[in-house]
Amino acid sequence: MHPKVSSSAHIELFVEMLAAHRGLSSNTLAAYTQDIKALATFLEPSKSLIDASEEDLSAHIQQRTERGYSSRSIARSISCLRQFYLFMVEEKYCQTAPIQNLLVPKQPRTLPQILTQSEVNALFEVLEAQEKPLQLRLLTMLEILYATGIRVSELVGLKLNSISPKGNTLRVHGKGDKERIVPLTRSAELILSLYLKTILSNADPQKSKSVWLFPSTSKQGHITRQWFAKLLKDLAIKAHIAPQKISPHVVRHAFATHLLDHGADLVSLQTLLGHARIATTQIYTHVSSGKKEHLVLTKHPLSHTPSTPEK
Repeated sequence: MHPKVSSSAHIELFVEMLAAHRGLSSNTLAAYTQDIKALATFLEPSKSLIDASEEDLSAHIQQRTERGYSSRSIARSISCLRQFYLFMVEEKYCQTAPIQNLLVPKQPRTLPQILTQSEVNALFEVLEAQEKPLQLRLLTMLEILYATGIRVSELVGLKLNSISPKGNTLRVHGKGDKERIVPLTRSAELILSLYLKTILSNADPQKSKSVWLFPSTSKQGHITRQWFAKLLKDLAIKAHIAPQKISPHVVRHAFATHLLDHGADLVSLQTLLGHARIATTQIYTHVSSGKKEHLVLTKHPLSHTPSTPEK
């Protein structure tokens, strides 16, 4: 066994392992860190993380349930803690993992919220009526998001060298350190080209050295997810759409659902969205009601009203 070290040191070792070997995003690493710290706080001051029993972990999960944490949040916490204790066992910090028998709560099926095509059009109409530089940046980001369905973290993290020489595709760095190529619509190509000529070519010399497609003065050097989400909500208000109805992820959902409505197949959609499992993509078949209704009304053998039989 290793010499006794603090819980914070164990957490740091685990997160370093995840970052080095799993290729997880910084957001996922931060969420995992918070999950383990929450357990450490629950155990203090009587126990450390490696001294916890299965009863301790059950009580911790029960407390989170009583405090109103969602089943999805609790499931992620259990998954994180299971990985943490398995790592502690492998590294010989403890002998057994006290979380093996904890059950992950069943998550209710929730359908993703989407925007209608007319609502998406309304967003673009507001932006296209304005010519300020910030509006052009937002227009470009929205065009790319709706044209590709990429995640907001992938969008804000785009670099200038992510654009293909022809300007018609983007190389996206996604979850699990995986890359994929996504095509742009003709409209997105044109707006991106205009953005590059108008915004980046006029940037001051210091900013022009940035590697990011959407540079800013943030700590990361590019526009943040949170700021982009705020800009979308402000835009929604101008387009007479309830701001609580929109987010970058809702635009991603709209991309997927609208593609299905227009005949896209699930396997192609899975590739575009960067889903590891097609089961994740299948959720959109429950949302894409327009296509299903059209198929029933036009293709079902009993869809047409029969003529009145002759007497």
